[in-house]
Amino acid sequence: MRDRHDHRLVFMVGNVNAIEGGTKVATAALTAMQSTPLAVALLVVNCMFLGLAAYVLGEVAANAKERNQVQTELISKLVSDIRDCRQGPRP
Repeated sequence: MRDRHDHRLVFMVGNVNAIEGGTKVATAALTAMQSTPLAVALLVVNCMFLGLAAYVLGEVAANAKERNQVQTELISKLVSDIRDCRQGPRP
């Protein structure tokens, strides 16, 4: 009888095989590009560009999150001020 842990083992082995396959592809690509240093340089520049883009997008997302929090606080204060105006001053 198969245990549910057997499925995890099969999943883990599948991930290891995928990682090994990816490593082989990357190694083959670099070996093929050794004869053309310009291609390797282009690959490095592209990877650096992707890293920079990811960093910038992360900063933009953090800025947007902070701005949304400030706007939510301001709107909440405005709503409470409007309620206070309608109800009159508090005793």
